[in-house]
Amino acid sequence: MVIRTLDLGGDKLRPEDNVPVEMNPFLGWRAIRFCLEEKALFRTQLRAILRASAPGNVKMMYPMIRAG
Repeated sequence: MVIRTLDLGGDKLRPEDNVPVEMNPFLGWRAIRFCLEEKALFRTQLRAILRASAPGNVKMMYPMIRAG
């Protein structure tokens, strides 16, 4: 199973997020950048994924990150 981590940003924002206006919000503060700023939220995700992996292998996908 592959679990994709949270990808808030661009057009998907929470009402409580005070996000500055960006020239291109689809390339700015979102996905992993958002998660690294919101550490408590990211930690909760990672714990849930760890619990889900108890019965077997789980892979994680981080949006907006590309390989090499």
